[in-house]
Amino acid sequence: MRIERISDAQIKFILNKEDLSYHNLKIADLAQNSEKMHGLFREMMTQAMLEYDFTADPNTPLIVETVPLPNESIMIVVTKAAGQGYIENKFSFAPKAREERRYRRKPLIETPSPMGENDAPVHIFTFKSLDEAGAAATRLSGGFHGDSSLYKNKNKYFLVLRGENGAAGRSEFERFESILLEYGQKHSSSIIYMLHLDEYGEMIVSNPAVEKLAGIYS
Repeated sequence: MRIERISDAQIKFILNKEDLSYHNLKIADLAQNSEKMHGLFREMMTQAMLEYDFTADPNTPLIVETVPLPNESIMIVVTKAAGQGYIENKFSFAPKAREERRYRRKPLIETPSPMGENDAPVHIFTFKSLDEAGAAATRLSGGFHGDSSLYKNKNKYFLVLRGENGAAGRSEFERFESILLEYGQKHSSSIIYMLHLDEYGEMIVSNPAVEKLAGIYS
């Protein structure tokens, strides 16, 4: 099992087929509210607590998202919900986890997010060529205020954008969406797919990709 801390509110687990076999689980079992799944989740959260000091109050709702990966692996992203009552937290921590945490000797190592700690919505657009992505970035340059990275995966280019939170950020992005659609297509946009790109795609331009591409293509 591999663990990566995304932010203070999110952590990612990668389980391969050996991990699932050890717990006598199949990928389909992860959608069931079974005791085996509870046991796996408690083990995951205990490890997250010990290695990254990632903790959640028992009253804090957790969002658990799962994504199948190649080679019978699975990605599980756990997010602390910002508001109370957003969803029901169906899982609990192992009773001894907090006691074990007292004696942790490992240093805290935080793996940075591909685009920092920005919690704004993710927007992903695909392009058939690097030239199309560069042309779109040139149009956005100087006006877009946010994080951006460019990935290549399966002969397509993915521009991942994060603007500002709130109404101001939505209004700004609406101005740029029509420009992006002139050159590419809007893709299913979520933190999960961004993590999938980070795992299986190739980042070819890091943040701030829009400004870097614009500097080349303008």
